[in-house]
Amino acid sequence: MDALETKACDADLSVQAAISAACESIAPTWPLDRMIAVSPYWTRISQSFETVAYELEKLAGSPLTMPFSYYRQRWLAGEINER
Repeated sequence: MDALETKACDADLSVQAAISAACESIAPTWPLDRMIAVSPYWTRISQSFETVAYELEKLAGSPLTMPFSYYRQRWLAGEINER
């Protein structure tokens, strides 16, 4: 192998390493069981929705749901229903 071929081979390995590193930094979303396993909420599975929502709102300052009035308006407008 000459110097040019060696340099090209090294570049290919470098690119492959960069691709591998990039892929490892992206959380899998499929198959579904892998997405759930990396969910940041997975450790809270034993807690009630209300508890988690309360804690995360205090932590992040953003609620997990819309205010009750939002759902009531949608219900009255027929945009959401029991089904």
